[in-house]
Amino acid sequence: ALGTARLLDVGCGSGHNLRLTERLGFQCWGIDVSATAIERARGITSHPENFVAGTVTELPWPDNSFELVTDIGCLHCLKPDEIAAYVREVRRVLRPGGRFLCRCFKPRTEELVKAQPIRMNRLGYDPEEVQDFFANALPVEMIKEGPVHGYFQNRA
Repeated sequence: ALGTARLLDVGCGSGHNLRLTERLGFQCWGIDVSATAIERARGITSHPENFVAGTVTELPWPDNSFELVTDIGCLHCLKPDEIAAYVREVRRVLRPGGRFLCRCFKPRTEELVKAQPIRMNRLGYDPEEVQDFFANALPVEMIKEGPVHGYFQNRA
């Protein structure tokens, strides 16, 4: 039953996906590196205590906490040296048989990278790189490829 399904949105930002996911019956949690974004998310959710400012490389939830983990714009912002910890943490908090869904930018131009609000050397990863990141811990497959994004889910 969706009413009991626990969803974690990593890199949740200001909670744009909350209205939809809560309406679908999910119990929602979120984490984002921006404390300002988390304050906004807390303002639109029915459970503000479920949203925390922090890093996706050290998730503050116990093992096997969520049936669904979503990433609609986090992975592509991470530095290469943060990826292994991110993958390990997503895998750790996802319940056995749970679902991971991810939308990741393909590599973006240098101009777009420089225009970001945080300093970064690159923005985005090739679909093959994303699949390699998860290969050992939580194999994913690309379910859709758009002009600027790849969409991935773990294999059932």
